Amino acid sequence: MARLIATDSINLGEDSSDNPFSITFREDINNDGKVNILDISTAALAFGSSVGDPSWNPKADMDRNGKINILDISTIARKFGESL
Repeated sequence: MARLIATDSINLGEDSSDNPFSITFREDINNDGKVNILDISTAALAFGSSVGDPSWNPKADMDRNGKINILDISTIARKFGESL
């Protein structure tokens, strides 16, 4: 069994599993191992949407408040260029 605890000084995540798992940045919306313009543009496509809207993307809702706004985009942008 593996147990992983991770933090970025603000958020804390924890998981225990016997199954394979992967580690990604929450801001890495497309899960390609890096935070880049593709992640920002994916969030931008959902900009202004909220739960239930056709363009809603829950992965772009960084603060999990049910709407995609500039705070979500800026959260992604702060991790720009980081990779695993």
